[in-house]
Amino acid sequence: MLGKVEQGEADAGLVYASDVASAADRVEQVDALASEDDVTRYPIAALTGPGRSGEPALARQWVELVLSERGRRALSDAGFGVP
Repeated sequence: MLGKVEQGEADAGLVYASDVASAADRVEQVDALASEDDVTRYPIAALTGPGRSGEPALARQWVELVLSERGRRALSDAGFGVP
């Protein structure tokens, strides 16, 4: 939907705030009435076990980075709420 609004093919669209942040110079955000119950959650976990490939330590490092001050700042700068 964001692409349609950016290209002038739609007058408005309902998208995530993080999408608006990535296109801030091309679209205008209009806040809708919201509730604190309106939350999109993105769980994060380092998985191990059968069928999982890769290095578990690297996965744990990724989770630690996302939850660190640096990761939280990057998420906030991209328009996401802070974990």
